[in-house]
Amino acid sequence: MRTFGVVLALLVAFIILAPTLRAYVTQQEQLRDLNGQLARTNDEIAAMEAQLARWQDPEFVKAQARNRFSFTLPGETLYRVIDPETVTGDPAAEQDESARASYEPSTADPWYISVWYSVDVAGAAAETMRAEAEVEGEGEAAGEGETGAGSEVEAPVGGEPADDAG
Repeated sequence: MRTFGVVLALLVAFIILAPTLRAYVTQQEQLRDLNGQLARTNDEIAAMEAQLARWQDPEFVKAQARNRFSFTLPGETLYRVIDPETVTGDPAAEQDESARASYEPSTADPWYISVWYSVDVAGAAAETMRAEAEVEGEGEAAGEGETGAGSEVEAPVGGEPADDAG
């Protein structure tokens, strides 16, 4: 009877402690995941604080303004080569229309290059639409002349109706 009592006490203890033990293990796993996330977040915060510290330096801000926006200091002269082929005078290296049409601006380009590209594309589209309108206008004018000539009935010379029995 005594063994039965001990076994019964162990069974009741297991039934009571099993869900608690499972919850403990689950919470420990969640705690490990959260600690990993916290470490990654702390690394990101440290990187952003380092970037903020760089932006607090006036020399870094000036360098970024010069690189990104082509700013110059008073008294400096900015030279920009727009078309290197034109400057060197190499006629074999002229810019081809197809090469210009296939150009796509990238994020590394300065903002004014992207703006100029959009203006260039809009201008090319307007020229294409104008050319298409001219072609349609010429086609309509030619079509009216053909329709007008085909709809007239020719009278025989001399004013008398033609005899089909002939």
